[in-house]
Amino acid sequence: IMERWLEGHSNDYIVRSHVAQTLYIHGRLDEAVAHYHQIIEDSACHADHNLIIETTARLFLGRCYIRQERYDEALENLQRAYELDDQYALTNLTLGECYTRMGRHDDALAVLEQAKKYEGKVSFTATDPIATRYSIRYAIAENLEAKGLLDQALVGYQEASEADPRK
Repeated sequence: IMERWLEGHSNDYIVRSHVAQTLYIHGRLDEAVAHYHQIIEDSACHADHNLIIETTARLFLGRCYIRQERYDEALENLQRAYELDDQYALTNLTLGECYTRMGRHDDALAVLEQAKKYEGKVSFTATDPIATRYSIRYAIAENLEAKGLLDQALVGYQEASEADPRK
């Protein structure tokens, strides 16, 4: 339905963002990437100062690239999303995930601590707050373990377990 709407309203970057998000959710990453690029590069989003759409497009473009193991491209977009809103927990968490996969554990820990600090703030995307709390703590523990800080990692894994006992 959204793709049909977009055919007649190709300049509507808000509808395009919904299409891109839906494609991302369904794992159609190449198509999502194309839509996110169009939002960032070819739409009036930036000129309209629509920071929510621009930040979300950068964030989820980065998430697409992480899933495709294209970490340098992910990092570029996630850093831009961070510049637009450094107090958004999901951006900090995703940036931490990217740094983790790149083996940059100190950088990961810095942004993950920031994610933890802002996890209670209102989000402009649909996120599960329990899953976010768990993911932040698990990622912190994972990076501490990678650095050989096993006692601290154990505490982090315990905090993750307490955040979501189902995991």
